[in-house]
Amino acid sequence: MINRTVLLPLMVAVFFFIGNSNSALAGTNCLSNGCHAKLTATKYLHGPVAAEMADVKACEMCHQPTGPACTKVKGGTFTLKSKGMCTLCHDKGTGTQHSKKQVEGKCLTCHDPHGSDVSPHMLRASRKELLKK
Repeated sequence: MINRTVLLPLMVAVFFFIGNSNSALAGTNCLSNGCHAKLTATKYLHGPVAAEMADVKACEMCHQPTGPACTKVKGGTFTLKSKGMCTLCHDKGTGTQHSKKQVEGKCLTCHDPHGSDVSPHMLRASRKELLKK
């Protein structure tokens, strides 16, 4: 059994290390540097956005930075067009109620690739509202 006099300083050291390592990472990704922080304000997050929050370089799955660091001035460019972006990871209309028209690569008409407050399926609005369009 570990002595309490050893355990307490060990725990303090671990928390100090964790706190300092996280602060060292602050501002190192697209979400923590303030440029795109609003993307994390949705109820449901798309996998790459959630991964980026954990300091995994996931934005680059769809976006290619234009320079050594993506900045407000430099911005970023898409590596794929919107039609191909979704099908890179998702099958077309996998087990869903998509019509042929919906599956023709117009995913972003109904789905937000970053997150949604409406649905875990990243819908921009309720299905009922989207079907009216």
